[in-house]
Amino acid sequence: MCATEASAAGLVGTFRALLATVSASAVSRFDATGARWVRIDGIPIVGTAAELATSRLSAPITVHANGSYVSARSNWNAWLGASDLSSPGTPFTTFDGWTGTNANSGMDVVFADSVIASYGSCSGNCDGLLFCLEQ
Repeated sequence: MCATEASAAGLVGTFRALLATVSASAVSRFDATGARWVRIDGIPIVGTAAELATSRLSAPITVHANGSYVSARSNWNAWLGASDLSSPGTPFTTFDGWTGTNANSGMDVVFADSVIASYGSCSGNCDGLLFCLEQ
């Protein structure tokens, strides 16, 4: 989903969802020693790349790859696939390794400067944000 959205918006690079798997945390799938991630509109989401592991963003990731903003809504959840960015997921929180029937249901892809991210699990209404980061 990340690569498709990025390509459709004309972004160049390799994009990956900020999602845990059953064997890896979301943050472990990215280089924490590189440049910090910045939203498409130029707003940094973390002070340094390493700060991503703290799960404390300095700005919300609410910008789509095409530069449009996520619509205002009070109950948006972000998909991480685990309880935080530093923990691996479980079969339940990752829809059986992102292969379950609802794995892509209700995800709204958002980018931070050639970057996207997301977290969570749901029951019932599974609408949420999928954050993608440039690799």
